[in-house]
Amino acid sequence: MSARWMLNLTFRSEKLGIFIATFSNIILLGMLTFKATNSYGAYRHLMFAYTIIEMIYSVLSFMAGMVAHSTDKAFVVFSLYYGYVKRSIAPLFLVDFCGIYFTLLLLLVVHFIYRFFVVCDFKKLEYFKGYYLFFWVFGSVICGFSNALLKFFMFPQNERLSNELSNDFMTYYNLTMDQVVYNGPNYYSCDKSGKCERPLGDWITMIYLSSALVSSLLIMCYCGYQSTKKLNKKDPNSSVRTNELQKQLMTALIIQSVIPIVFMYIPIILLFVTPMFRVGFGPYVNIAMATLAIYPPIDQFAIIYVIKDFRTAFRGFFNCKKKTVSPTSSAFFVSSRGSYRANAF
Repeated sequence: MSARWMLNLTFRSEKLGIFIATFSNIILLGMLTFKATNSYGAYRHLMFAYTIIEMIYSVLSFMAGMVAHSTDKAFVVFSLYYGYVKRSIAPLFLVDFCGIYFTLLLLLVVHFIYRFFVVCDFKKLEYFKGYYLFFWVFGSVICGFSNALLKFFMFPQNERLSNELSNDFMTYYNLTMDQVVYNGPNYYSCDKSGKCERPLGDWITMIYLSSALVSSLLIMCYCGYQSTKKLNKKDPNSSVRTNELQKQLMTALIIQSVIPIVFMYIPIILLFVTPMFRVGFGPYVNIAMATLAIYPPIDQFAIIYVIKDFRTAFRGFFNCKKKTVSPTSSAFFVSSRGSYRANAF
């Protein structure tokens, strides 16, 4: 039964993703440049880095043309092979997207750690000033692409896996293995008699990568929960405006927790883990690849909507009316610790 439409769905999602993400990221960069003053603190610089990484993420997603397939023994990410480069080098164009994916997730975790410090441990914001911020961002990039290179070297194409996948690829996609390049682990290597072995290197690598994903998710959820819990407590000494801004931050934390969990963490964790338990989704695992492609614009429009200064400016632009930000805007609440928490978002 042909499932080529699943590949087409993913390719179209990647095209739609880069088109809308380019628009949303340019809008957000403009907001960060002209509507977010220096009183936004390190958040402004952190969001600059995050937005630029998201733009690169969308470009690499489109250029890689990456799709996936899973069985009850293995999963692979693959793309069509046109012979532009040597077959041994071609998988690099797959793992570079994996590198930017891991980088984006790590920056998202950094983002939540920063917000946790703003709300719950104000003194530790010193670790996000000056060159410390550079190390947070640069460290995320190094770790992200190191994981991608690990995948490249640990999961090279091999004849046994190609033979096991050949029937599926012909049945579902009408493709031969010569027409694709792939990268992915083989959890169970079985002979003709049905006796299976578990390649130790594949298991150790994927347990490490899966644990890293789960750990980053737990850190993000912990920071988000603690920050939301703290923000939900009203300070009787705070002004009405400050309490309103705290509610904005609480809403933003919830939204920016749910979106990546649904569109980035859960799909990839399922892709990584299910073959370990002898569960394969075949071509339908490409639903996960489609969600990865459309994540950036959804995330950026959520940020623009939640931050009132950005939302007001965005609406004013499309209404063709000149909008001015109130002097009681979040950017100007810098006179107390509680108000700084609000404007640090």
